[in-house]
Amino acid sequence: MELRAKQAEYLLVETEKQYKRIVETISEIVFQLDSENKIPFINSSSRSLGFGPEELIGKPLSTIVEIDDEQLQMIGTRRVGNRATSNLSVRFKLKKDSPLWSEMGSLTGSIDSYGLWNVSEELVSIPNMEK
Repeated sequence: MELRAKQAEYLLVETEKQYKRIVETISEIVFQLDSENKIPFINSSSRSLGFGPEELIGKPLSTIVEIDDEQLQMIGTRRVGNRATSNLSVRFKLKKDSPLWSEMGSLTGSIDSYGLWNVSEELVSIPNMEK
């Protein structure tokens, strides 16, 4: 049993490393929002806007995206599957001292957004369980 537990822990750590490597190397900006619509995580692709991830952690999403309240609700969704937000057209802000800012000021892009449950899959599948 102890050997199986160690193997499972090793596989979990390796899988986490693999996912982190993927998220950090893709060209798309991947970010997470907290309940106050601030950024607790953003990958290194934020550098394409002129911002290092460390500059954006804890900042509101409006730091990098020109959004109104309706769009913010769509981005900060808890919806999943077909009800999730996809291809929402937005304007990404560029950092003022970035090379692109003097030329463009902002970039048009799209956001796909879906909610994540903060409970285990086993609990989610229980009928009438408070989510």
